[in-house]
Amino acid sequence: MVTEFIDLYCERTAAGLWSEPLNTISNAGFFVAAWFIAVDLRQRHTRSPLLWILAALVLAIAIGSTLFHFTATAWGLAADVIPIGLMILVYFYGVLRWFFKLSPLLAVVGVGMFIGFTMIFQSVFDLLPFAELANGSEGYFPVFLLMVVVGAVLARRTGMDALFGRRMVLISLVFLASLSFRTLDAPLCSLIPWGVHPLWHVLNAVVLYLFVRLLAEKIAPKQA
Repeated sequence: MVTEFIDLYCERTAAGLWSEPLNTISNAGFFVAAWFIAVDLRQRHTRSPLLWILAALVLAIAIGSTLFHFTATAWGLAADVIPIGLMILVYFYGVLRWFFKLSPLLAVVGVGMFIGFTMIFQSVFDLLPFAELANGSEGYFPVFLLMVVVGAVLARRTGMDALFGRRMVLISLVFLASLSFRTLDAPLCSLIPWGVHPLWHVLNAVVLYLFVRLLAEKIAPKQA
């Protein structure tokens, strides 16, 4: 049922609309990220549909995550995870189109291959004896691996692409730190009763902003 109660994080102690105050309020980071992305795109005077779709998806993530942590319902979870999934796929499509100069069709094929890899990875990971320790974060591990590999490939090039690649690797490391807080929320619950999930929100908002800005610099560099 769409109204089914879902309790996933340390901070929540009961059903209700305000049992995760820190998890809910920390989503402000995503709203701030969406705002700064929009400001940056306006300064670039770009009409790139891809970049504005990414900006809209960051805003959708902000709204969806807020709704989920506020309501802890199945429909709230859907509002949370769907924009995140779309954000990952659209961003990877943009990377394939602009950094690797693939045609739209080949970029879509590449995105499809990534979806297949993610599904296989998660299926295999779920069979491991320590799978529960990931606290549901295993779906994000392929994203981290993907961006590190893409960054490393770009870093071996010359010129601006090499710089973009190094920055992508560094942003991916920030994402790894962010992901660690999501993963450790449950294990640290006895030590930190309110949990560390809010740090996932704050750092991930920074990651989204930096990743979108990186792609924006490739697609629509600012004029000197």
